[in-house]
Amino acid sequence: MIILLAISFLLVLICVVILRRTAFRPLPWFVKMSAVRRFRGPFAYGGFVFLLNMIIFITLAGLFVAFISVSFAGAFLLLLLIGISLSMFVWIQTAISRGGKTKDRWITGAIGSVFYFAVMIYLFLQIFQVPADTPEGQIQIVGLMLGFVITLTAGVTCMLTIRFAREKGSV
Repeated sequence: MIILLAISFLLVLICVVILRRTAFRPLPWFVKMSAVRRFRGPFAYGGFVFLLNMIIFITLAGLFVAFISVSFAGAFLLLLLIGISLSMFVWIQTAISRGGKTKDRWITGAIGSVFYFAVMIYLFLQIFQVPADTPEGQIQIVGLMLGFVITLTAGVTCMLTIRFAREKGSV
């Protein structure tokens, strides 16, 4: 798991480097949402990102359970790729449609990431609740640890993406 965590953080760093070198064009819907008076402050806009993260996560978790129940073997990998792509798209769009100061971007990213960090803490605590003396318990622990690594990586990536994504035409 440590190797998986190290690899995931290496990928996050690569992602940040790519974000700094690539400029994106904001979509009109995200620009309109960032202009809504309710989302003017970084805390409120962070709450909007939190809500989007929660919707994406719950939808993909539900699809994962549905795919597993029909024995779709590639469900985890497929939904992981869809989740990463969709989340990165949403985070980049929320970052570039809003703009703002560095401090405001950190606040928005941190509040938006709270959902992933809460799930990560929940999964970490669940590891201690599972009996490790059975093979089923050991498999559950591995699954919980994998979920821990995924949610930790998602939370950090969300914060860094919102902070470092830049709009086309900005320096």
